[in-house]
Amino acid sequence: MTKQETKDSVIIVVGKDKYLRSQEVRKLERELLGDEEGEIGASRFDGKTADVAAVLDDVRTLPFFAKQKVVIVADADPFIKANRPVLEKYFDNPPPEGTLILVCDTWLKNTKLAKKVPKIGKIIEAKPIEKKEILQWVVSRAREMGKTISRTAAQDMTNIIGTESGRIINELKKLALFVGERKEITASDIELLCGPTAEHSVFAINDMLADGNTAEALKIMNRVIANDRSAEFTMVGAMNFSLGRLLRAKVMIDAGFSEWEVAKECKVFYDRDRFFNQVKRFNKNRLKKLLNDLAKLDYKTKIGLGRGRINLEKFIVCAGEAS
Repeated sequence: MTKQETKDSVIIVVGKDKYLRSQEVRKLERELLGDEEGEIGASRFDGKTADVAAVLDDVRTLPFFAKQKVVIVADADPFIKANRPVLEKYFDNPPPEGTLILVCDTWLKNTKLAKKVPKIGKIIEAKPIEKKEILQWVVSRAREMGKTISRTAAQDMTNIIGTESGRIINELKKLALFVGERKEITASDIELLCGPTAEHSVFAINDMLADGNTAEALKIMNRVIANDRSAEFTMVGAMNFSLGRLLRAKVMIDAGFSEWEVAKECKVFYDRDRFFNQVKRFNKNRLKKLLNDLAKLDYKTKIGLGRGRINLEKFIVCAGEAS
């Protein structure tokens, strides 16, 4: 009987992303057990505390209702490290009635244990989603939940919460419940529910300052602080970074650098059109003045001359008047 005709006695699921690993495990459960819920016959152990004898005894135990026995060891890195010699012996002669699934962050391919796997099973890599694919991935996951989300809104979401897939799924679930019967998840929903950060919202404040729209800039700032009280302090640093980057871009463009070169140097990976639109709407002298005023504001707040929030409001009002 060839390897292709035999079942996999050991399966390694490896990857840093816990959500993607869990999806691969769920898929294996359905395939191996023929059960959509993936519950019949599956035993689960925590790799941080599991006893190797108990795990292997469970794999050897004949199942009552399922086609075969499936035993899953989650977070198996410490389990593998602590029990490598025992596992090596087990891999030499695994029982035909069971499948052992080890779920781990990393898998060293040059070890004795790893070299035994191709003869008795397989390795499944839960590969991280590439940056160029993340927005479409968000759109697709929302569609599976019966909702739509634009790529622009998906971009806003990843800007706020990052690109870790498990967190994205959790936030999408919250958003789907939040919008109720409404079909579309909007950028406003994301900003309201996911909790806008100072870094994310400063980009929008820059837009308002460029147009002299002080009232809207103040609204954004107050909304951020309402969601995160520490933002009255972190926003100063975020604004300093953002305005400083605009000034650096302005200087480079005036010196003849291309937008591609500027984006690379200034680390502008998203919203490039919006960023360069802001660059065009500010002049160098105004950016220098804003950065100077921001430094004074930061100093006053740190020595106790006024509350951070009040000083920020004064800065935004003065910045709008100087547009």
